[in-house]
Parts: sequence; structure tokens; C-alpha cells
Amino acid sequence: CGGGDEVEDAPQLRFVNATVDFPSATFWLNGSNFPGTRNIPNGGGFTSFDFVSTGTRQIGVGPVNQPAALSVSRNFAERSSTTAIAMIGTGGNEEFRFLEENGSAPNTGQVRLRVLNATTSTGYDVY
Repeated sequence: CGGGDEVEDAPQLRFVNATVDFPSATFWLNGSNFPGTRNIPNGGGFTSFDFVSTGTRQIGVGPVNQPAALSVSRNFAERSSTTAIAMIGTGGNEEFRFLEENGSAPNTGQVRLRVLNATTSTGYDVY
């Protein structure tokens, strides 16, 4: 009756393990394991999207069965979809990169492709 659907409005989050230090990682949300994130393999292992609450949330990543080695705050807005990529940054330390996935769906018969260079080197071409 005039109100929005809480689940439909809730932000969504997924994780990608693009680290080299964590062959198998666990991801955290506000100090708790994020659903379905135990043993996510490095080299591009990823989780499904899951709903999170709006507002600023603490997210983290670390080796399996250990506390988060990296933790950052991130604000999640209503109706947003975010991919959090744990990777090695240019300084050689783990960091998160965030991709907003709020674009429209591709036309029928087409796909959307995103290529991410998660290496610490530069100058690679993608064909």
C-alpha cells in the first residue's frame, strides 16, 4: 500500500577474490562471514549477489579460518548492486576495488562483458 518492497529496494553485494596472497578466501560483512563466501578461490573466484542493508557497512577479506586481513567501510544505497574485488593494489598490498553494477540489461541476444586488469603491471592489451 504505497510502500516499496524491502527486498527489491535492498542493495546487493558480491565479492571476487582476485588476490594472490589468499589462495582461498573468506569475505566478511560487519564482522560476520558473508553468506556463501568460505573458500572462494583466488584467480577470480566469486560469490553470488546477496542482499545487504542500506548505509555504511564494514567489509573485509582474509584467509580461510582467520580474521579479515583487510577491512574497509563502504556505503550501500537502495537499489544498488556492487561487486567488491579483493586484489593486490599498485603498492603491493591488498585492497578493494568496487564496481557499480547498476546498468540496464543488455538487449536480447547480447551480453555485457567487463574486463578487469587485476595485475600490478600495466600495459596489457585485451583482444
